[in-house]
Amino acid sequence: MARPGWAGEMGAQPRPITASLQYTLEFFPEEGERKRGQVKGFRRLFMMYGLVASILAVMSVVGLLTYRMGESPWRWPLLAVIVAGFGTIAGIFWIRRYVDRQTKASEQGSKQ
Repeated sequence: MARPGWAGEMGAQPRPITASLQYTLEFFPEEGERKRGQVKGFRRLFMMYGLVASILAVMSVVGLLTYRMGESPWRWPLLAVIVAGFGTIAGIFWIRRYVDRQTKASEQGSKQ
């Protein structure tokens, strides 16, 4: 038996999204002096370096696995995965620096 309003039923229409389900994301809405979307403290660090930390965690697990494998034929491909992880981290920092430079150039251009 299907649930009422289930999209798999014959003739059932999907329910529209109501206005109560639509929302905007605001960080620290109780503090009026901060700009919308400005983040401080741990959340800022997590947003800036969370992806890098997760890549480092996965690389450490793969490194431990590679170390324990001995003379397995999979040892070198796993070392290549670790090198690719370092390349990914370098790419993340390069992209972040590039975007920051573009943002500064755009802000300086709009001030003039």
